[in-house]
Amino acid sequence: MRQKGRFHELLLMVETCQGATMYRRIASEGVLLAASSAKGENSYSHHSDGDLGVSVIDRFTFHTLQFFEGVALGSRATLADLYRALGRAALGSTFSHE
Repeated sequence: MRQKGRFHELLLMVETCQGATMYRRIASEGVLLAASSAKGENSYSHHSDGDLGVSVIDRFTFHTLQFFEGVALGSRATLADLYRALGRAALGSTFSHE
């Protein structure tokens, strides 16, 4: 995609157990990587639906959406601001980025 000019920069967010292990699979320039958990760690659900008996959203997705919903159009928010919202206390795992 990069070679065909389909993106200049791409933010790839990986929400899965051991998500940071995906870093070594991405060789393209211009790809920013963010993962919900480090190698050897789980990624945890935020809450479950009692009627369905399943988890409905991961903590990483919940807090990422919460951050973006609070960002106004024209805001000067940065990825660093998002990264600060994704600490161990919120996720229960080690957020990482490259």
